[in-house]
Amino acid sequence: MKWNPFSGAPGQALTRRDGLVYFVLVPACINLLLIGLYFSGDQLAQYLVAPRIEWLNKRSWREFGALEQLQNLFLLCVILLFLLQSLRRERIVERLFFLAGSLMMGFLFLEEVDYGLHIYEYSLGYSLDEEEVARNLHNNEALGYSLTDRLKRISDTLMFIWFILAPLVSTKVSLGPLQNIVPSRWFVLGFCVILVFSELAHYLDDQGLDLIDGLKGALVDNISEFRETSNYYFYLLYALQLVATRPLFRQAQTHA
Repeated sequence: MKWNPFSGAPGQALTRRDGLVYFVLVPACINLLLIGLYFSGDQLAQYLVAPRIEWLNKRSWREFGALEQLQNLFLLCVILLFLLQSLRRERIVERLFFLAGSLMMGFLFLEEVDYGLHIYEYSLGYSLDEEEVARNLHNNEALGYSLTDRLKRISDTLMFIWFILAPLVSTKVSLGPLQNIVPSRWFVLGFCVILVFSELAHYLDDQGLDLIDGLKGALVDNISEFRETSNYYFYLLYALQLVATRPLFRQAQTHA
């Protein structure tokens, strides 16, 4: 299997086999495995996905599980791909595009890992007071605000526009210089797949299947982490599409 399913593909085209494998089979397997383990009723299996570490702040528990580590891996791969492209591209506008992308994804990564605060607390053997120390910028208990829900709504809206509407619209209407970087139409199917599994995870959570010995799992009030993991996987696929796209931006045609 090719390391980049988009390499050698004309435009955003993929073979039917590659499209089904990368956009349906892989995310389905990831979700089935992680959701299955978390709601299995077995403590060890659940802790592999998101452990409980009673003496740590509960916001840090899931940071040590496979779910969050997989998110981090996807983001780091995107950052690395963007950084490499920012050095290898010949056109300055493309270098700046990838550099800006790597900085944005780097910021997202740091927010995801709370700037390494959970590792620092683990090394200390105790959690710091949330009212004195900010864990990240979007959820700052020290300053008394949380932008998590608002940012999720903004993110969902932008993803719907770019990964679902844009691929569908671009087949009938040219998006000008952005036409080459419009996501593949396979992303439309891919996001439908992860929405199904997101609903499944919320349903299982509502049924209380994460309870073990009367205690909720570490993802209490954060079941959306399963969908977030899938989102980051699709970010990686989109990064691979951009890597295989040359040129990134269509130049305006001049008429004599």
